Amino acid sequence: MFIIRRSQKGDLDGVKALIHQADLDESTVELHFEHFFIVELYEKEHQTKHLVGVAGMEVYHSYGLFRLFILKKGDWNGKIGVQLIKILLSYAKSLRLLEVYLLSNNCVYLFKQLGFEVITYDDLPQELDHIKWGMKKQAVPMIYKCYKRE
Repeated sequence: MFIIRRSQKGDLDGVKALIHQADLDESTVELHFEHFFIVELYEKEHQTKHLVGVAGMEVYHSYGLFRLFILKKGDWNGKIGVQLIKILLSYAKSLRLLEVYLLSNNCVYLFKQLGFEVITYDDLPQELDHIKWGMKKQAVPMIYKCYKRE
């Protein structure tokens, strides 16, 4: 059984190890760790939990940036992945964020199904200039509008 919960200070080392294994940048993780969610695999017979995934976002004023989304390959489950994205979007709304941004390499269709729209790098807020490295990797910038403006 999978458990998805908010991160706690004691999770930081395990999350950094997971990020390192995925060969991703961990430079801003500590600054935004309060906005991360942990995925654990609970083994009922042994009464143990193992960290198998993490998802989180950076929060800037009225918008967020999906910062990372990692699930170990052996534990990957599309249903869990979608549930995790929905939890992050619900969390963004609870923070009253207006928009959530992300860069997608190969899941554009999935994110469109969840309400995201493709945008250009020029459409990104100035505070997100640090993610323009994605242009070099041909990552697609996307936006989710938490509250539709009338």
